[in-house]
Amino acid sequence: MRYGFAAPIDGTDRPLFVEVVFPGGEMVFDSVLEEFIKDIAWLWLPFLLLMLLANLGVAHIALRPVRTAVAQAEAITTQARVAAIDEIGLPDDVRALVRAVNLAFGRLQAGYRALEEFVADVAHDLRTPIAVLKLQLAGNSDDATPLLKPEIDRMERMIEQLLDRARLGRVQLSPDDHVDLGDVGRRVAEFMAPLVVARGRSIELIGAEHPAPVAGLFDELFRALRNLVENALSHAPPGSEISIAIDHDTCSLSVTDDGPGFPVSLLSRDLSTRAPIRSDRFDGVGLGLSIAARTLSAFGGRLVVENAPPRGARATMMLNPWSPQDRLT
Repeated sequence: MRYGFAAPIDGTDRPLFVEVVFPGGEMVFDSVLEEFIKDIAWLWLPFLLLMLLANLGVAHIALRPVRTAVAQAEAITTQARVAAIDEIGLPDDVRALVRAVNLAFGRLQAGYRALEEFVADVAHDLRTPIAVLKLQLAGNSDDATPLLKPEIDRMERMIEQLLDRARLGRVQLSPDDHVDLGDVGRRVAEFMAPLVVARGRSIELIGAEHPAPVAGLFDELFRALRNLVENALSHAPPGSEISIAIDHDTCSLSVTDDGPGFPVSLLSRDLSTRAPIRSDRFDGVGLGLSIAARTLSAFGGRLVVENAPPRGARATMMLNPWSPQDRLT
């Protein structure tokens, strides 16, 4: 069906008409559109504008907690004792992100606290040997040398441990990195034997006859084991024996002495979480035990300390076994 109209043309000899024809669908559409514009559109435009403004207002109110969280994050400084962003009122997706950020802040704060405690302990324990050195040097006496040597040795050992502790931040382990516990034990026993004998103790190595490959780096494990032997030597009684034992079944290496043993408070502690370890058993700041614990943690292992009845202490380096197939995984 088609629609149209006709109009006559004047001034002709015979009647002529002009006809304009439209398809039915287009005619209806144009008519409805014209009526909508004339009668209804002027009402809808303000309504749409009002809806847009309402949505903007709702979004502004809904995002107010997000703006608050942004302001809290911008206000966090290095001097802040507590770093956290309020999660109340946040949209679910944003709340999950903020919660993850807060957990990251918590881990950073724990690391900063450990670093602060570490620096405080080192500064505190360095003051005593330095004060003794200054006092003895001020006297300018020839008899001062025997008194200065133990303090100088102590400072030298502490500085070496600080360097070992700094190196741990650069440790990166690849699938190919492995070491033989027997080789580590032999090298440390050979390195420490002159000092152990000079102090009137003895040292033995057990279980190094067969290879015991573990994931790790030789230099770091050497320093960790050396620190454990030094700690044992500091507290083993004269005439006693320090034992380095390798357990192939558990891929572990332990150092045992006949000293006073570890305090009970230290036995239940996760040794890798704090830099300094205070204990009546250790002189200085206990860096040796901390270095060993954090070294093993970097290699996916752990340090276990226990008392060996009837008397003595045992520190065990627990490591992960290594095989050639590991490099393919």
